[in-house]
Amino acid sequence: MTNPSYRLSRFHQGLIYLACFFLFGSGVGWMLAHSFLHGNNVYVSAPHPSEPIWLAIHGLFAILVLILLGSLIASHMRLAWKAKKNRPSGAIFLGLNLLLITTGYGLYYAGSESLRSFFHTTHCWAGLVFPVAFGAHLWLAKKK
Repeated sequence: MTNPSYRLSRFHQGLIYLACFFLFGSGVGWMLAHSFLHGNNVYVSAPHPSEPIWLAIHGLFAILVLILLGSLIASHMRLAWKAKKNRPSGAIFLGLNLLLITTGYGLYYAGSESLRSFFHTTHCWAGLVFPVAFGAHLWLAKKK
């Protein structure tokens, strides 16, 4: 039996897994440094020195994941949608990615602190849900 055309090559899968792993890991690394490792005492509350490094790594892998997402839209998503394969989890996963892209953009360009706070909270929660949604999409695809 041949692979349907919407299936990804092992190399393409590997790139996606690796990029998503580092994107998620750098986001969690930043959250841990920001929440638990900052210099907080009576006189000053300073960010942890590793925070800019975590953000730089996160931004780098965000760009890579955006490129890979574009490659998925051009082939995998279009062909799987036509074949009516894994549509619900694929649509939810795509929606989650769009939410992360929108909130990530908003973190840089939000005009007010309250809007930035909303984007920050939403982005962090959506990012924590990401591996669950990704795993569910993969599990449902393998199940069929």
